[in-house]
Amino acid sequence: MSMGAVCTTLERLEKRGLLESEISDREGRRAKRFYIVTDSGQDMLVETKQALEAIWKGLKLQVRPSLKINATSRDRLSQGKQRGAHPPHK
Repeated sequence: MSMGAVCTTLERLEKRGLLESEISDREGRRAKRFYIVTDSGQDMLVETKQALEAIWKGLKLQVRPSLKINATSRDRLSQGKQRGAHPPHK
């Protein structure tokens, strides 16, 4: 993500009243802009989180059938897990 995209998004959120910004004015240093989430912004975060949780809760996920692993592969996998190593890639 580019800095331009980040700045544009922050500006849009500020125009909607979800963020406020302040510019630092330290003497001898480059000015920096700091953003603060407003009460409206916090409310929007909570609402968005609840909406996303409702969407996820409503999804019926299908679990793919497990892959068939032959005895040799199963042994390699269990040995790798015991040693904390990953199985070799082919």
